[in-house]
Amino acid sequence: MDDQRLRELRDQYASIRIPEELDTMMREALANTPRQPRRWLGWFRVAGIATATACLLFVAAINAVPALAQSMEDVPVLGRIVEVLTFARFEASSDAQAYDVEIAVPHIQGLGDEGLQESLNEQYLAEAEARYEAFMAEVGALEEGELAHKALAAGYEVAVESEEMLVIRHWVLEVMASGAESVDYDTIDTQRGLVLTLPGLFRDDSYVETISAYLREEMERRTAPEEGIIYFLAGEDTQGFREIAPDQEFYINADHRLVIVFDEYEVAPGSMGVVEFEIPTELIADALVGDEYIH
Repeated sequence: MDDQRLRELRDQYASIRIPEELDTMMREALANTPRQPRRWLGWFRVAGIATATACLLFVAAINAVPALAQSMEDVPVLGRIVEVLTFARFEASSDAQAYDVEIAVPHIQGLGDEGLQESLNEQYLAEAEARYEAFMAEVGALEEGELAHKALAAGYEVAVESEEMLVIRHWVLEVMASGAESVDYDTIDTQRGLVLTLPGLFRDDSYVETISAYLREEMERRTAPEEGIIYFLAGEDTQGFREIAPDQEFYINADHRLVIVFDEYEVAPGSMGVVEFEIPTELIADALVGDEYIH
């Protein structure tokens, strides 16, 4: 496969985004939900890839990629209410070329909002296929006799489950000379059918500096080089962590606390893996839109 096709596949994967116009749909869904009165919760997002497109992707994948194994393995999440299943796997390996790839695709069933459920499932399938194709394109671009020495594993797990909330953790581990792990979280209000965003939890963007200041202090406090605990903090002449991104990776844990997440190597050496910080609720309470999710 030529370099141009490889770049196209990478661009395709990198361009998967959630349409901004769907924020309005989610706000309307929240406003029209007949539940106890609560303050407006701000911006929410949901993936929006057409159902027909997803079906075509799946059919094409089955026909064109023999390594795709449909499995539908049951993984119970919320009893009989909501389930997260392994819908399919993209798999390939070669001892001769020294590569291995295995990607598990999650599939949600039983979510009250069928539109959100379909959108998320379509997103998961499209992302998995794009990641698989990009990996195989790299392998296919190797010269005859050249070894890949490369592995990729991707999957998911249910991080939090309750009657009101479902948190799905998506992880990707890429191994070449060394390994690098990245994670993404979907924090879902299962009763309203909403995927929460970090900006949507707060009244304005002042939370960025509030949380960032806490993290800088906490990183300094935790640093213990003799124990291998080191953080990349920015200085006057050095690069490193200064502040979180407005859409920083996060989730809400089972104790209703906000957790900020950094990928491996993002703010610390790879030996520390993925780094998480639980944010004290009293620090951000006044900035929150409401106390329904975080308290």
